[in-house]
Amino acid sequence: MEDTGSRSAAQMQRVHTGLMHANAMRAADGVSRLIATGAGSTDGVRVGAAAAARAGVREDAPAVPATPIDSATPFHLRWKAGERGKYEGVVTFECPAISALSPEELARKVFRGALGVQAAVFPAMEQDFIQAATDNFLIGMNITCGVVPPADVAEQLVSRRTMFSNSNLLSLIGCWVKKYIESNVTASQVLGVSLGGEATWDSELATATGGSAQRRGSARSRQGGFGGGDEEDNDDDEAGPGGSDGSDVGDSGEEEEEGGGS
Repeated sequence: MEDTGSRSAAQMQRVHTGLMHANAMRAADGVSRLIATGAGSTDGVRVGAAAAARAGVREDAPAVPATPIDSATPFHLRWKAGERGKYEGVVTFECPAISALSPEELARKVFRGALGVQAAVFPAMEQDFIQAATDNFLIGMNITCGVVPPADVAEQLVSRRTMFSNSNLLSLIGCWVKKYIESNVTASQVLGVSLGGEATWDSELATATGGSAQRRGSARSRQGGFGGGDEEDNDDDEAGPGGSDGSDVGDSGEEEEEGGGS
């Protein structure tokens, strides 16, 4: 019995050694093919049925396709799947407030609007936005004329962040710009015209214009009150000394003549 057991163990050792040798030779062959042709060995690695069952994989199960990646799109301009299409629409409208924005003003407005309170934490990113807007000549008129949709605004503003994935940032900017345009266009349609006689697009500008007009009205009211007092004073001056019409001066002169005659 001991000899049989010993022979069985020796046989098992030889079988194991043979399998290890075969696998090593297959791996070496794959490396050689990879170096020579750029493609590895086509021999697949067999997985036992028990292992496949434990993993929940059937032999006839289709492979799970990988998420498609557009290799033509630069890494820093890649959106999340289906996101860019939400912000590709453009609107043409008359809005002096946004049309007058310079690249720096537009970049600051979008950056602080999209990031909100977090904008103060990323001062270097704000400078990147400003420089990118200047490089791309991103002015307010590009938006009001329907030249640049919100998606393009986002891509142009992050164009200098080439070492980072900007998928979340692109969505934030695109969403904010779209809502900002829609809200102000709606406001301009409801309000009609601003106090200055021009179409209102930017609610901030409308508020500032209204405050200026009220201050000008108050100043005119005060000036009017002062002017009325001056006119009354002028009337008194024209009436003569003492507020009279000058007749009392003649009466006093006649009295002096009578006194001298007596």
